[in-house]
Formats: sequence, structure tokens, C-alpha cells
Amino acid sequence: MDLGNYRDIIAEITPGFTEFFKHELDVTHSGDYTISQSPLSISAAATARISTAMKDSGIDYTFHENISLMLKKAVQAGYEKEELAALVKIVRVG
Repeated sequence: MDLGNYRDIIAEITPGFTEFFKHELDVTHSGDYTISQSPLSISAAATARISTAMKDSGIDYTFHENISLMLKKAVQAGYEKEELAALVKIVRVG
């Protein structure tokens, strides 16, 4: 992939991600993890599928696999029906 194309793709999606991250930080700050935008369960499932696809394609998936494992741990802890920001509960515990 041409890095210029990659730059253009990132530039197009950045405003949406910025608003998403602001929202998730607001959720974390409020402590109310009621689903309002991004259920943790959807992120866990999608991340696991992406990690598997990366592995199957021979792409280094180490970082992505760690994120997937953290999301899986959050689901196992019962946070799958909460906002993605509930992942912070796993990070805080260790």
C-alpha cells in the first residue's frame, strides 16, 4: 500500500475516531458504562476475528492478539453488555 493512500485514509476517518474516543473517555470519567455507542461484546468478537485473519495471513498479530485477549477477559468478567470503555475495568485490575 502506498503510504500516501494510507495517510489519506487515516485523514478521512480521524474525525470520527476522535469523537468516538472523546465519548469513551467521557463514559470512563462518568463511571456509567451503560451501552450508548459501542458494546464491548461487538468489539471483542470483531477483534478476535481480525486477529485470526492476521495470523492466517502471516501478518504479525502480537499486539492485536493482546488487545483481543484483554477484550476476552472483559467479556469473561461480565462486561460484555457494557460500553467498550468498560475495558478500563480490566486494565485497572491488571
